[in-house]
Amino acid sequence: MNIIGEAIKRPFTDFKKLVIGIILSIIPIINLFSLGYVMECAKSANKKDFELPKWKNFGDLFVNGFFVTLICAIYAIPLILYGIWIFGMTILKVIFTSTLPQVTLSPIPFIAWLFLLIITIYVTPAAILSFVFNKNLRSAFKIRKIFDKTFTKKYFKTWIKATIVFFAIIIILGGIGYLSQNKLTSRISEGISGFVAGISFITIMGKEW
Repeated sequence: MNIIGEAIKRPFTDFKKLVIGIILSIIPIINLFSLGYVMECAKSANKKDFELPKWKNFGDLFVNGFFVTLICAIYAIPLILYGIWIFGMTILKVIFTSTLPQVTLSPIPFIAWLFLLIITIYVTPAAILSFVFNKNLRSAFKIRKIFDKTFTKKYFKTWIKATIVFFAIIIILGGIGYLSQNKLTSRISEGISGFVAGISFITIMGKEW
């Protein structure tokens, strides 16, 4: 079975379900329903069922979407704090060395921030899936278990495939929105690309979980 092919075509297997997801994805806060739905796609993919799940249990979808957002926000805290520290130190160095003809800034902190960004993007999906499959928010923050899961050859290969597919879809479907000066067009484009890419990404990750 070609999981990449299944993941790419999956969002388009049911036009009605796709449209519902896109509409919900466009609206702030309401998009938590579509995020929760994407998590349902992970569960069914793990069972080798690549049909889009039914839209039901909207309360659970919203709650799960909220918790997924919370997990992402918490895992991003070190990245944000370190970024603020780098930015602040850079500003201070520029201010207090403004009398010099040239300010030399070390690239090391920025390289470290980039490394932290990659680690965050790499580990967060595992935390999300741990929550989804265990139905327990605490499981998303059992760092040792998360690291044991992520730093394996299987997870790495799965993440690489899923990430390439995700960004390819974002670039292709979201291209119109990025080029458009119209806010509504941009928002619709983001909703389409985000929902489709999310389903494809989580299908690959969920299948191999």
